[in-house]
Amino acid sequence: MKGIHVAFEARVTVEPDGIKTTNTGKGYLNLAVAVDVADSATEFVRVTAWEDEAEKLAGNIRKGDSVYVEGKATISRWTDREGAEKSGLQVSAWQVLPLGKIGRRAPKAPGQARTGTWGEPWPPRSETPAVAQTSRARHSGTLLERLDPVG
Repeated sequence: MKGIHVAFEARVTVEPDGIKTTNTGKGYLNLAVAVDVADSATEFVRVTAWEDEAEKLAGNIRKGDSVYVEGKATISRWTDREGAEKSGLQVSAWQVLPLGKIGRRAPKAPGQARTGTWGEPWPPRSETPAVAQTSRARHSGTLLERLDPVG
């Protein structure tokens, strides 16, 4: 593949409008994101997700959500309303993944479980017992086992 390929973590800064369609019938979703860089500087990037990726994101992503983006970067140039020349980074994404919410952004509704990507419970219920058994086996005789004598 030719071009400049990028991968970065960012925050969605504007509520997405929903899927739009090109003249040829291709669906796409535009996102405005902010990327934190060194010493409190922030770069703003426009991201376009296409077809299947856009459909997965539509309705599942909101302003303030953290995302991981992979795609091809280009510099776009335009003239603003006042006639000034502007430029910015545009990414045509082949992958946009919502990242988990932690801390203050974690779900707060009573009984609402934290979720993984696209709303599946995390960790998956089928994996929970194996993870717990492995953890106990690795930490046998530790404070964890003394606090949880059931295992």
